[in-house]
Amino acid sequence: MTVSLLLTCCTKEGETIYKPNPEEEQPATTPLVTVIYGPNGLGDRSYNDLVYKGVEAAAQKYGVRTLQLSPESNEQGFAYLETIFQQMESATDTVRRLFISPSPLFEEYIRKNNRRLEKNPYADLVQSVRPV
Repeated sequence: MTVSLLLTCCTKEGETIYKPNPEEEQPATTPLVTVIYGPNGLGDRSYNDLVYKGVEAAAQKYGVRTLQLSPESNEQGFAYLETIFQQMESATDTVRRLFISPSPLFEEYIRKNNRRLEKNPYADLVQSVRPV
């Protein structure tokens, strides 16, 4: 049997204020680096694999979280992009977020949508295209 305890208190106006349960997992405040590669862009020992290794090495050295996504299709990649833009533009916390896209496939979409991040001073975008 699991018992949960919710701590509450009231203001003098009678409004209820909920306090988080210290036993529950708290939201992370560590900076987050998100990378979206082109479809099946990882595992062929190319530029993308070097980006992956570099991001993971930097994360370990500087203590940041990473989310590295390699979509299976163009459609899935664009869905990932839209989700990332929605999350970053609507975030109300102060978590630093860096979004990186090393795929030329997404370049036009990112250029059309990068202004969506202007409202979030904690969000940054790097569009890097692989060397020719």
